[in-house]
Amino acid sequence: MKMQVHNETLPASLEQADQVFVYLPDDYATKFSNLLEILGERGHGYNDMNEMIEDILAETNTTDHLLVMSNGGFGGIHQKLLDGLAR
Repeated sequence: MKMQVHNETLPASLEQADQVFVYLPDDYATKFSNLLEILGERGHGYNDMNEMIEDILAETNTTDHLLVMSNGGFGGIHQKLLDGLAR
């Protein structure tokens, strides 16, 4: 994502998602603004990881499926989501 190689293909890969939460640190926000525009109301961009996690947990129902795509730990997002879902 950093090199914007997937800018053209990423929106199509998210087509079937009901909601898309994207972590966009300050240096990424302008690079991926078109992604959020394409996703419309389904797309949510964040530069604060904890705020994004809170919103994901608030929007998640017991029958939902979550897919986390990352190339790193992103502040422990995987465990934080699991812990939040367990509550």
